[in-house]
Amino acid sequence: MGILSNFFFNDQDSESGDNLTIRVGEEAEYIDAIKLILGGMDTGVTDGMALEFVEYTRNRGLSQGLLFIAIEGHKMIAAALPILSAGRTALLFTSKPTHESHLDVIPRLIEEVCSATAKHDVQLIQSLVDPANEPLQEDYLSCGFRTMAELVYLHALIREPVPFPELPANMFWMNYSAEVHSLFAKAIADSYENSLDCPALNGVRSMRDIIDGHKACGVFDPAHWLLLYEKKSEGDQVLGILLLTSSGNQSEVMELVYLGLSASARGRKLGDLCMQQAMAIAAVSGQQVLSLAVDAKNTPALRVYYRAGMKNITSKLAMMRELGGKSAEE
Repeated sequence: MGILSNFFFNDQDSESGDNLTIRVGEEAEYIDAIKLILGGMDTGVTDGMALEFVEYTRNRGLSQGLLFIAIEGHKMIAAALPILSAGRTALLFTSKPTHESHLDVIPRLIEEVCSATAKHDVQLIQSLVDPANEPLQEDYLSCGFRTMAELVYLHALIREPVPFPELPANMFWMNYSAEVHSLFAKAIADSYENSLDCPALNGVRSMRDIIDGHKACGVFDPAHWLLLYEKKSEGDQVLGILLLTSSGNQSEVMELVYLGLSASARGRKLGDLCMQQAMAIAAVSGQQVLSLAVDAKNTPALRVYYRAGMKNITSKLAMMRELGGKSAEE
C-alpha cells in the first residue's frame, strides 16, 4: 500500500444515473482527481503540482480523506475533496463541470461529501469560491450552504527589520500559555462584540473549536500569540488579541490568523500598534511575507491593514454549511 492509502475512508460507493457513478476515489485515481480540482486536465496542471498540493496540506497538519469522484463511462469528470482540520471543521475543494451536460454533478458530489464528512465529527464545512463563479455559488447554495463573507486576501513584504512598537508605560503584552488560556478565550469572545469580521460565524462554533482551529492554521508557537492589556487602578483590562502562525513549509510566510480588539478599546489606534507588533515578529522570525484574510465589509480593519502597507492579492467568497451535532463545550 502506498502512502496515499491512509487518506481514504471505507465509505460505501453510491451511484447516480445509468452511466454516471459517484463514489470514493481510489489511490490510483488521486492525482487525476487533484488535477481536476486544481483546474482541469487540460490547463497545464501537472502531476508534480498535484503532489505539491498533497504535501502542502500535509505540512499544515491537516487530515486528508473522503475524496469523492464522478465517473462517466471510464472517464473521471469531476471530483470533490474535503480537508479535515482541528476545530471540527473542513475545507471543501471541488472541480468545475467538464461539460454542460454535467452541471448537476457538482451538487451531487457536494451532498455525498457533506454526508460522509458529518460522520467524522465535523461540525462546519466551508468552501472558498471565486466571486465571479456564479454557477458554483449556486451549486453550493442549492446544497444548503450560505455565504459567510467575501474574504479579501492581503500580504506585505518584510524587506527590512521592523522596530517593535513602544508601549505606553501602563500597557503590556502577554504570551499564550495553558495558565492564561481562559484569558485568551475571553479576549476572543469580547472582540466579537459588534465586530464586522465575519459576523455570520458568531455563535456557530464553541470557543474550544475556535481556538483549536486557530492553532491548526500553521505552526503554532505560544510566543506568537499575544494579549495586549492595560494596567489600571481598578484592575487590568485586556485590550486586544494578536494571533500569528508561520507556514512551516520553508515558504517564509507568517499568517496573521486573528487580530481583535475589545469594543471599549476601539478608536485608540491600537490596531496600528498590533500591526507593527505583527510586522516586527515576522521580521525577527526571519519571515519575508505577512499575510491575512479579512471580511471585505470590515472597513475599519481594512484601513488599519492598508496603513500597515498590506496589498490586495485576491478575494474569495467563503461559503459554509453546518453539518449538525452539538459543538464541543469550552
